[in-house]
Parts: sequence; C-alpha cells; structure tokens
Amino acid sequence: MQIINDELVEKFVTDCAHLHHEEAPDVLFHYTSEQALRGIVTQKCLWMTHAFHMNDSAEFSHGMSMFKQGLNLLEDAGIQKDWLDRVRIFFDQEIKAPLAIPFVFSATQEGNQRGQWLEYGDSGRGVSIGIKTGVLTKVTKYLGGPVVVIYDEEIQRQIVQSVVESFIELARTLIKKLDNSDYVREFALAYFRVAYLQSVRFKSRHWRDEREWRYFLLAKNDNANIFARTRGERESKYFHLDLPAVYQLLTEVVLGPRADSNAFSNLTELQKSLGIDFKISQSALQGL
Repeated sequence: MQIINDELVEKFVTDCAHLHHEEAPDVLFHYTSEQALRGIVTQKCLWMTHAFHMNDSAEFSHGMSMFKQGLNLLEDAGIQKDWLDRVRIFFDQEIKAPLAIPFVFSATQEGNQRGQWLEYGDSGRGVSIGIKTGVLTKVTKYLGGPVVVIYDEEIQRQIVQSVVESFIELARTLIKKLDNSDYVREFALAYFRVAYLQSVRFKSRHWRDEREWRYFLLAKNDNANIFARTRGERESKYFHLDLPAVYQLLTEVVLGPRADSNAFSNLTELQKSLGIDFKISQSALQGL
C-alpha cells in the first residue's frame, strides 16, 4: 500500500487543512465582467485560475518557499539528512513539473468595494456576483474551501511552523517505512499537497481590505478540463468547472457604478430567458 493512502498521512493532510479555520459567511461575492457573468449562467460553469498565473502569483510562490525552508527544521529535529535530501529533491521536482496543479476561484465578503471594482470588476463596468457559499461546495465534489485568505505575515509563519511540526511527528512515527524511495516520494507529496493548499491562502497585507476567500482544487496536468488562454502577452491556464446547478448558487448581482445604461434591462431579460431568480441592484459609488 502506498504511504499516501495511510490513515496517519491523510490525518496529517486533513488536520493541516483546518489550521486557522474560519466559518465563511453565507454569501460571498465574485467580481467580473458582465460578459463573464453571461458565460457562467449560459454555459453553467466557472473558470478557475492556475495559482501560478494569478495576479498575485508571486505571493503563492513566496508561500511555497516558506514551506520549502520549513524542511530545514526537520534536520534540526534529528531526521536523517539523506532521507531529508530526498524529500527536498521531490519537493523541487514538484515545483518545476507538478503532478497536480492548484486552481483557484476568488471571492470576497465585500460586494461593493471601490478597489475591487477597479481591480477585478472591469474598472467599475462589470458586476459583483453574490454566491451562496454553502451551495457551491455541495454542487461539486471536486471543490475545496472556501478558505479565508491570510494577510498577516506572523499568522502565515505560524501556519508553516504548525505544518512542519506535524510533519516531523509524522516522520518519526513512520520512519521505519521510509527507507523505500517510493515511500519517501509519496510522503513528500503529502507535505507538498499541504504546502499548495495553504500557500493559496497567503497574500500581502497590502490587500487586506479585500477580505478575500478562495475555493481551490488540484487537477492533474492531463485533465481535459484544463484550457489555455492568452492574457496580454502571456498564456494562462484555467480549469473549466462544470456547474449544472449554477442557478441555485446566485443570490444577487450588483452592477458596477460605471455599468452601461442598458445593463439593468439586459440582465433582467437574461433572467427571464433562463428562468433564474436573483436580486439585481446597482452600486452607487462615486468617483471611479
């Protein structure tokens, strides 16, 4: 049996996933363009962004670096160096050519915030979509979260420290099984998996007013739902998440403060044609 399926390893992954856990509000908002909203409701899907291709991907990479550096504490704890070196090699291989890619869907508690209209809501011409938090995780078995984004650097360090300490205890418990290189690889992948799922939560305190939450999933490179799109001069990867029950998710759509004069009537017509029921309002923010 591969060690990744061992009950102790799965407990390590699950326990680490609940570090600094917060209950999500009943409704979260996702800023996007009016065209993207139409795509969501007509195609019944969400597009999730490759973690390496997000606007703040440098912070994700920084989180992964923190977890890599955390491996040094295993040597201080007396874990044999040759075994630890193999774990580091596997960790580096996964960063360069991951077997599973993390994809992220971002949301926020703030449904009408100036900075987010400018950054994510088509410069105020787009929409803020209210999503029923609990429903989204129920309609698809592949989605994790939502998890609250951590902006405090000290809390980020505490999370890394807690993960490393748990990993050390796991290593000591399973050390007799870890002579086989295959077992070492599977063991390293468990740590890597936790590092991925925690790093998607790390973000600079500069963005703390966004009060962001994130849904996530891990997908293999050859997954048929992964597509590439061109953004500016670079290619980005997205995951096409099918949501047959998408109509159950929407509770409200807020039109941006610079939305087209026909946006309200267009959205009302879209509602009627698809038989969807959700509240429509318009932001009254000035000065965008």
